[in-house]
This record gives sequence, structure tokens and C-alpha cells, in this order.
Amino acid sequence: MGPRGTFTAGACLSLLVLLLLLPASAQASLLQEKQADLAASQARLDALQAEIERIAEACAQTEREVLAAEASLAQAEAAEEQARADLAAAREELADRLACYYKESETASPVLVQVLFGSESLSSALNALPHVISIAQQDKELLNQVAALTAALELQQEELTQRRHALAATKTFLANTQNQLGELLKQAAEEHDRLKKEVAVLEHADQLVREAVAARERWRGRVSSHTLARARGFVFPVDGPHAFVNDWGLPRPDDRVHQGTDVMARQGASVVAVRSGVISRVAYRQPLGGTVIWLAGDDGTSYYYAHLARVAPDIRSGMRVVAGYPLGQVGDTGNARGGPPHLHFGMYPGGGGPVNPYLTLRISD
Repeated sequence: MGPRGTFTAGACLSLLVLLLLLPASAQASLLQEKQADLAASQARLDALQAEIERIAEACAQTEREVLAAEASLAQAEAAEEQARADLAAAREELADRLACYYKESETASPVLVQVLFGSESLSSALNALPHVISIAQQDKELLNQVAALTAALELQQEELTQRRHALAATKTFLANTQNQLGELLKQAAEEHDRLKKEVAVLEHADQLVREAVAARERWRGRVSSHTLARARGFVFPVDGPHAFVNDWGLPRPDDRVHQGTDVMARQGASVVAVRSGVISRVAYRQPLGGTVIWLAGDDGTSYYYAHLARVAPDIRSGMRVVAGYPLGQVGDTGNARGGPPHLHFGMYPGGGGPVNPYLTLRISD
């Protein structure tokens, strides 16, 4: 029995695709290829970070433009308000002049005719004429002033409309840019989390492989070289504190005998691939094994995991895994229901019948 650090992690989709596509190969080769993929992913993440920083600066610049446009628009709106006031005053003055003319014009004769024919002499009429002309000129200037103010106000209103449209477009651009930045940040976070999980899975699997190599070295000289060679590349199936004995052949109900090794461990302890290989079958609600996994090892041996509490979310039949890869969790499903949680582990070399896995487990522990 040997204590180990527990590990639970579901590999991400890119890792699954890689494992599915790669042919059966040595553990080191798989790790090297995945490390290259991780390096490429890191490069993509760095490029994404640069794009995020560029868009963040664009957002800041646009925000400054919006503030400037809003200040300018406020000034233009104040000028428009003043123009409206000036126009209203001019129109009121013009209306007063017209009302005055209307009230004073008791006859239908124009003011100029009244002056000419109402005067006692031609001399008095001529003396009054400049004053009349001056009044008419003032009226003309007032009319021109009203017309000019009206035209200026229309131009200001048109400019304000254009500015409001431009400001609205700028704000829309800013909102879109901020949304784009948010999406890029989300992608960056997801990429970062995916990288961390993939690295953790591979590093932990590599750690288990190295621990198994060290364990085998401790058995050198105590068992035959053939036995050691057969255990090469084998990783202990339970990642965490455990205990097991040589219970091969012990009697079981219905005149059966035990054809494997029961590894006792806590409920939920991580179960890992003992070798690089392919998941050949995942099954549930089996009468004896409950939730089970079959792993077709690259060494030609089929490995049987039974009584699992659950299968790791990413594990599927046909997918390739490396030695030490998390497959599921220790449980008490099947005919182990209600008993102590444990992993029933079996070995079937060359597609034939079972062999006792005890010594292989001891050597790798």
C-alpha cells in the first residue's frame, strides 16, 4: 500500500481529439506531441492577449471621443437655445410693429400716402419723408434679421442632428467594441482554463508513470527480469491511499471464484489507466461489475475496472488514453452495493482468460 496525492480532472475536447487521432505509441511520444500542442495553444493565447490589449485601447480612445462629442454637443445645444430666444424676440418685435401699423392705419392708404396728402404743405411732407423712409428701412432690417435668424437656426438644427447621429454611431461602436472585448476575454479565460487542465492531466499522468518506474526498480533482483519487463509501462490503477491483498481464487457466491484483485480505497478515489491504450468498452448497471470500463492496452492485454462510482465525463469507447489518465472513481456499484468501496481489477492477456494481477500491482505500487 502506498499513499498518493488524489487527482480529479476531466480532459478538454482538444485533448480528446488528439488522443483519438494519434496512433498507439509510447507514453513519451504522446507527451511530447501534447507538449508541442500546448506550446502552440500558448502562442494562440498570447496573440489573443495582444488583441485584447489593442481593443482595450480602442475602447479607451472611443470613450474619450464620446466625452468630447457630448461636451461639444452641449455647447451647440446652448447656442441653439440662444438662437431660438433671439429669433423669438425679433419675431415679437416685428409683430408689435405690424400691430402698431394696423392700429394706426384707420384708412386704407399706406403710411407714405397719408404723410404726403395729410401734410399742410409740400415742404412739411418733404420734411416728414426721411422719417418715414427711416421707419421703412428699420422694418426691412427687422425682417432681414428675422430671416437671417431663422436661416441660422435651421443650420444649427441640421448640424445638431448630424452631431447627434454621429454621437449615436460612436456610442454604438463603443458598445460593440466592448462586447467584442468581453467575448475575447471570455475566450482567453476558457483557453487558459483548458490549458491548465490539460497540463495538470499530463503532468500528473507523467508523475504516476515515474512513480511506477521507481517502484519497479525497488523490485529489481527480487523477481525475474521477465516479470519486471511484463510490468514495464504499467501504472497502479488507483490514485490515492489504498490497500489490497492476494485474493485471487477466493470463493464467491454462486460457486464462483474471484478472478482479479480488489483494491480497497475511499469512495470517489481516482481510477486511472494502467497503460496507454484504447477504451474498448464502457458499460453501466452490469449485474456483477455495475459500472465498468475495459481498456485495451498497447501491450495486448485487456484491463477490467469494475464497481466504479462513476466514469469520467470525457471517457468514451474508442478513445485513446495515456497511462495515468483519469478514467473514473472508486465506488460500490453492481454486486458490491452496500459493501466497502473498492476497485475490482482484472487482467486478460491476449484476449484470453484472466490472470492474477496481484504481482503486477505489487511491483507498480
